[in-house]
Amino acid sequence: MHELLNSSYDQLESFYENMDDVFIYDYYEEDDTIILKFHVDYLKHNSVVAFPSIIFVRHSNSDIDYVLKSKHYKDEIHGKIKTVYRNG
Repeated sequence: MHELLNSSYDQLESFYENMDDVFIYDYYEEDDTIILKFHVDYLKHNSVVAFPSIIFVRHSNSDIDYVLKSKHYKDEIHGKIKTVYRNG
């Protein structure tokens, strides 16, 4: 039994280590809003960027508000991503 518990603990520890590698966001909650924050070292203008990992939403018609900040550009850029439900 002791070996089974150690094996389960090792698997759980491995899972959390893998999650740290995949889920690289800083996570905050304010009121009814969940805030995920991540850093991009270099972002070239007019280029397409993807999130570092999959983001799950509760409702298929959720909107994701975003803010881009740069040390080279004083104004913040605000936008909205509309999620779309696709069957199949």
